[in-house]
Amino acid sequence: MHHPVSILGFRIVDEARESLATTESNGLASPVHYPQFLVLLKHYPRTHFLLSPISPLYYSTEVRVLSPVNNRTLTRTRTMFPFGWSKRLSPEPRLRAQTRSRSNLSIATLACSILANFFALASGVSFADDSPPPRVQEMCDFLGEQPAYGCKLIAAMEIKSPDRNQDQKMAFQFRLQRPSRLALIGDDGPTSLTIITDGKTLTQSFPALKRYVQSDAPATLQELSKGDATMAFMMLGPAGGVIPLGGQAYCDQLMNGVTDSELVGDEEVDGIACQRFDFKQDSFDWSLWIRKGDQPVPVKMSADLSKQAAGAGGLPAGVSFISTVSMKDWDLASKWTDKDFQFDPPTDSQKVDSLFEGLEGDGPTAPHALIGQTAPLFEASDRNGKNVELEEVMEGQVVVLDFWATWCGPCVDALPKVAEVTAKYKDKGVQFFAVNVNEDAETVEKFLEAQSLDIRVLFDEDGQISEAYSASAIPQTVIIGKSGVVEVVHVGASPRLEKQLADEIDQLLTGKSLAQETLEKAKEEQEQRDEKVNAFGTREVWKKEGRFNGVAVNHISHTIIASEVGESASFFDTDGKNTGGLSSQIGSEIRIANLAGDDQPEIVSFPPWGAGVIAQTIAGKTLWKYEHGQGVDDVWAFDINADGYDEIIIGFNGSTGLHVLDHNGKLLWKDTNLGNVWHVTAGDVDQDGESEVISTSAQGQVHVFSAAGENIDNFEVPLYANMVRTLLPTDSKYKPQILVAGTVDRQGEGMLSIDSNGEKNFSLSLPALETKHVDDMAIDHETRLAAVAMRGGLVHIVNLDDGKLIATTAPGGLRCSVAWLSSDEQSPQFVVATGNSLIAYELER
Repeated sequence: MHHPVSILGFRIVDEARESLATTESNGLASPVHYPQFLVLLKHYPRTHFLLSPISPLYYSTEVRVLSPVNNRTLTRTRTMFPFGWSKRLSPEPRLRAQTRSRSNLSIATLACSILANFFALASGVSFADDSPPPRVQEMCDFLGEQPAYGCKLIAAMEIKSPDRNQDQKMAFQFRLQRPSRLALIGDDGPTSLTIITDGKTLTQSFPALKRYVQSDAPATLQELSKGDATMAFMMLGPAGGVIPLGGQAYCDQLMNGVTDSELVGDEEVDGIACQRFDFKQDSFDWSLWIRKGDQPVPVKMSADLSKQAAGAGGLPAGVSFISTVSMKDWDLASKWTDKDFQFDPPTDSQKVDSLFEGLEGDGPTAPHALIGQTAPLFEASDRNGKNVELEEVMEGQVVVLDFWATWCGPCVDALPKVAEVTAKYKDKGVQFFAVNVNEDAETVEKFLEAQSLDIRVLFDEDGQISEAYSASAIPQTVIIGKSGVVEVVHVGASPRLEKQLADEIDQLLTGKSLAQETLEKAKEEQEQRDEKVNAFGTREVWKKEGRFNGVAVNHISHTIIASEVGESASFFDTDGKNTGGLSSQIGSEIRIANLAGDDQPEIVSFPPWGAGVIAQTIAGKTLWKYEHGQGVDDVWAFDINADGYDEIIIGFNGSTGLHVLDHNGKLLWKDTNLGNVWHVTAGDVDQDGESEVISTSAQGQVHVFSAAGENIDNFEVPLYANMVRTLLPTDSKYKPQILVAGTVDRQGEGMLSIDSNGEKNFSLSLPALETKHVDDMAIDHETRLAAVAMRGGLVHIVNLDDGKLIATTAPGGLRCSVAWLSSDEQSPQFVVATGNSLIAYELER
């Protein structure tokens, strides 16, 4: 598994992690040290994560993406920040890629999600039944009649908790000149963001990234929130949602979702006489102050987002979110010139095609595991209840599948574009299906009607189709060639998606193999990367191609169990020979457990960030399921109460916390004081005859619990603790070790060993590729070795007696799972599942 530092349910990769971790308190994090969207979170290929200081941050879900649900904002168990969402958070408008997960709201997506709702003030779809208060209508009409004006916008987010209050602010100079000029210029500094349209060219500049983009300007100012600038406006936080454009469209946007309004009365704001209006919506309440007199301009807007936060559940008691945008120093007699809407690039900024794309690293990104594979077959019902079989549809056709959900902002943005492009090829042998993930027909029909979309939808209500197509992040667009092979997979909503799809379909219709080109290019890039990797000390024993994502070893039979995404599991012997498999589906992450008290182990599995855990016999019979959380981060099996059966330890995203089950899947105890329980393990680390349960969390500490659930200790360690495992000695001359990996000094990944008192035994740096993060760690207790899997397909072998790095190999893939395979007849081997293959290595000694 992978677990990063999380802000609102995300993990911060690279520079921000450690600093952020040190400012954490009771689940809330202060981003004061970082520039806006200060850090890029990297988790999924082509998926970006940004951290915005104007947004309340809550350590909750591991970093995986944000998203908006029905104009609400991030929810479900994973999220990205202002523009990529994770496995089903709550939706956020128009962000980039969204990852899904089968679970409910995760606090991680909360704050951001909440902001998205605030943004909905400016980009909503449904309007209130009642007309706006007369003064509000008068304000909108007044602004709509002004040829030019400007003001200073100050956006603030106030986070209050019993332990700490935080007040974060961003300021912008705002200028408008009709019909189509607008400038929004952030104050100088690392958080500044500039959006300028001079009527011909739209420019977006982000100095923190040292880049800017330019495109054709929209015909009208109202189109800014719907076009290429959507992402940038989202990144402005509350300020992006209440840009005072004026006119009827502005009024409609303000009243979007309002269920009740009230004129509170006269109030002064910074010495200005105003009328205050309060508005109620289902998810939050907000207030508007309008200047009195014959120039009715907005002076302040404030939203109490606490109601939505509380509705999401799991928020620490006493925490509130107040978002405010003040509009000061109004200039209603502006005589702007061309110079006021002129963009002068910063000296160190570079013009690029996309403000955010390509930020996941300078190295190569592994192609999607499906590329070049035969498309998984499936049957699904369409909007008319008719059963559609992919095998019949594919015959001689190019098939485009777009995986989406109504709650996914990037999906909502991309779906009409994919539909429009494919419609042009309808009579040329191209079939298009929008595969809706985990939603019911009624929800989808209401959405399609509201969006005026008439498209072919297939329903994947149980998620099996998306699982088979490895759609862990949505939107995901898959193109299947005439031969039935997956030729292209797009993850996210790229601004160039329409052109890319058209070009790719044109090439496929001529018989060209895009998959072959992609794989050949990836191979070249892998070879170039291998030259940079200081690989040593290992030898490849055997390799099996396939979509193997998880691996575990049955040490009784010396059998390797490898899970395959969307399918089941295959069994291999020590020579790599396939000896069978499971006929039933399991999660892609697997653990071996003793649940029956005999010599035949059972399998416990879970999908990363999925809703629950499933226990099965080795033959595939389901024993029990446990589905009670906001997305599973990690699972461990260990006999913590010495009853002869393994207990199951589960670390959940968000506020679900740490759960411990008995061998029958019944809850023994839980601790919900921890947010984002990254990894879990167990063992008698203090050698008192009783086992302890150990975890990490969003706090970056190592937490130790008794077998009965008492929180014994919380260790501060010199890194942001993410991965944790135990080394349990098989010889009395050795002491147990708690092995921890995480981010060191906001720069790289490190690993250390501590004893039961938290005292350090050793520490070392872990070389990394483009993304510095530990995804998995396997311990061989006999040889006292650790196999440490790094993001991007790098595995290190560490000698746990002295903390020395003794071997490194680069099997490739995005995220690897590792397991040790030991026997008396051979030297220890470790097996790696890369997502594209299963590889066994042995150490060269």
